Amino acid sequence: MKSITHTITKARPATVLFRAASASPATHTRLTSSSSSSSSASIQATQVPPTGPESVRLPPMPRDHIPGLLPFSPWEDELLALVASHPIAMAFQQTHPGFHTTRAVLKPKPEFLSLNLTRSTLLGPGMLEANPFVFVDDAKGALVAFYRVGARLAGHRGILHGGMTAVLLDECLGRACFGRLERHIAVTAGLELEYKAPVRTGRFIVISARTVDVQGRKAWVEAEVSDAMDGEVLVAAKGLFIEPKWAAKMSSVV
Repeated sequence: MKSITHTITKARPATVLFRAASASPATHTRLTSSSSSSSSASIQATQVPPTGPESVRLPPMPRDHIPGLLPFSPWEDELLALVASHPIAMAFQQTHPGFHTTRAVLKPKPEFLSLNLTRSTLLGPGMLEANPFVFVDDAKGALVAFYRVGARLAGHRGILHGGMTAVLLDECLGRACFGRLERHIAVTAGLELEYKAPVRTGRFIVISARTVDVQGRKAWVEAEVSDAMDGEVLVAAKGLFIEPKWAAKMSSVV
């Protein structure tokens, strides 16, 4: 496994601690930081052998109530521990002080949940195996979302189906720009993906999305899918989203 080093400036640490054991029996992920004379923090992720229950940091927890979340996931503790100290999450908090967190990218009304692809059909063991952990900055039009993707979402064995990758990117790209549009909703007008490397199943991934331009009802957004453990960028994406003229009649998903 490769290790990565990300440099960020004065990242805001999480402060709440809890006791938890990793759900993965093979290895833990340890993320350590060191300070330099330039007052920047160097964050490095490495694999270490499991040592039993340990104290892990909690990320900033959501305050919103979201119906229809997955009630239990064996990956929940590991996801929270990963997010709490992950360089991408820490950097986002530093550069987006107006962020909030949530456990769903889209929030359809309760009566529509059973008909929603990622909030119902594909949420569960072997698929989207935990509720995603999402950082959102509506004012800047950006988000970071952490997912656990399971083996049942594969196209080729052990590789996330390319269409599934597109689904997750479509939702994250769209949600990123909603806060920049008057009605806070849009439809996909164009989606361009560049598959750089296979997205492996049975792993945590990170989607980082940012709005690069807004002109009236149109928003242009860019994103990447990265492996949460080694930082490799696996897919790059660009999207054009348009707030339709009938947006006032659409059901809110934020």
